[in-house]
Parts: sequence; structure tokens; C-alpha cells
Amino acid sequence: RALESLFEVQDEITVKVVLESLKELEVKLSQEDVARSKHDTTVNVKAWEHYAEGMEYYRRYRQGYNSLALWAFEEALELDPEFEPAILGIGWTRYADAVWWSNFDFERAQNLESALEMARRALALNDTLAEPYVLLSQVYLARRQHEQAIAYGRRAIALNPNRAEWYTYLAGTLNLSGNHEEALRMINKAMRFSPFPSDLSRVTMGRVLYQEGRYEEAINNFRGIVKRKKVCSSLIGLSNVFLAASFGALGRPAEFPIILFPTYPIEKLLSFKDSADEKRLLDDLAKAKVKSRRG
Repeated sequence: RALESLFEVQDEITVKVVLESLKELEVKLSQEDVARSKHDTTVNVKAWEHYAEGMEYYRRYRQGYNSLALWAFEEALELDPEFEPAILGIGWTRYADAVWWSNFDFERAQNLESALEMARRALALNDTLAEPYVLLSQVYLARRQHEQAIAYGRRAIALNPNRAEWYTYLAGTLNLSGNHEEALRMINKAMRFSPFPSDLSRVTMGRVLYQEGRYEEAINNFRGIVKRKKVCSSLIGLSNVFLAASFGALGRPAEFPIILFPTYPIEKLLSFKDSADEKRLLDDLAKAKVKSRRG
């Protein structure tokens, strides 16, 4: 091969050696695991530092930190335009802005379009990675294009069936699409994959239990979440909504004042496919003496 292909050859040799070693240990890798061995890093140390900084901000799940995360990811991408994790970091921050903090429809639409563009850019670099498909799935869900969202969620799991998060995201998508039984199967899989389920998995489980009419179980689930420390405010808010709705469905008022989302109405935050599911949630909130803020 040409001299400029030297590093590609080295990468291929490294992957082959690792795979042969793992075969002896009978370790099974997904297609994504192999791809990430050479696509999930950068030789630019400064780019990596900016990316790590961005992830630290992003994981705080607050609007101001989300803006700082976006800045850090963009700095990383400026230094390495093919640094796929930074591309996806930008996509996820734009998605979070759209879903949680966009005050106006045009602002929400712009952020979703930016997230979509980043997912496609990541796939153009490597279409064997699962995470870009997860991001696509969530963007289409936010746009209420449920069939596309489900299809991309399934594609992500086909590429990497070993990540609990991918089952969690698909469970949430199926739940909002009205496929509650399959959603329950998916979130149970996510729980089995991880000995310490993420806060998102716990919240998703509670939402599925609510949709299944298992209100007492949902209440117990959400009580555990809202009492925990270090759960991000967005997930606490979502937990409070479904905790209150579960009380309302049982004809009981909420146990304590519920903190709702200050800038975006519930019916836009949660992309239900069936308007009856949306109405049911709002009716149950009304029974629990909670009102959805509109505007």
C-alpha cells in the first residue's frame, strides 16, 4: 500500500490482534465495539481535553452548563473535524436544548435540525456506530415521527445489543408510540444489562408502569427517584409529573407540590403518538391538582 496508508494498516493490524486474542477468551464484540477501536479517539490532545470538558458540563443537565458543553464540543471539533464523539456531543446538546429549554417553536425546530445534521455527519464518517442512530431516533421522536424513531432505535440495538442505554431509549420511544407492552420488555432488558440502572432507565421504567396502569408500582418507583441525591433537575421534574399523574389516576391528590417545567408545556415535551395518551396524562394531573403550564 501507499505510505500514507501506514496508519490505517497499523489500525487494522491492532484490531485483528485484539480480535484474535478475544476469540481465545470467547469474548463476543458487537460491530460497534470493533468500529470504536479506531473511531472513538483523536490524536489531538487539546481536542480531547475540550471534549472531556464538554462531557463534564453536559452531564450536569442544566441549561447554562449545556451551553458551556456546546462551546467545548465545538472547540474540540474545530481542532479535529473528524472527531466523532465531539460531533455527537454537539448533536446531543442541540437535542437537549430543543426538548428541555427551547421557549419557541422555531427555536425548537432549529435545534432539532442541528442535532439531525450532527447525527448524519457522524454516520458519514462511520455508519457502523449505534449512537448516531440513537440520536436520530430521539430527534424523530421529538418531531412526532414515531415510526422513523422506532426504526432508528432498533437499528442502534442491532449494531450494538450490549448497551443498556440503547434499550432504555427504545423503551421510551415505544412507550410514547403506544407500544407499552414492548416498551416494558425493552426497559426490563435495560435493567438486566446494568447492575446499577441509570436515572434515565429508572424514570423510563416508571413512565412505562404508569402507561400500563400499574400506578402503585409507578409511585414507588418515582418516590425512590425524587428522594435520591444528584439526580439531574430535568429527570426530577419528569419524575414529579408522572408521580403526580399516578396519584391522580388513583383519585388522590399529589403528596407534595409538584415542580413543573417553567418554559415548555408538558404536551410538547412528551411526544405522544396517540392524543388519548396525552389527554389521559393531563386529566390525571388535573385530578392531582396539578396544571400544565401553557404558552
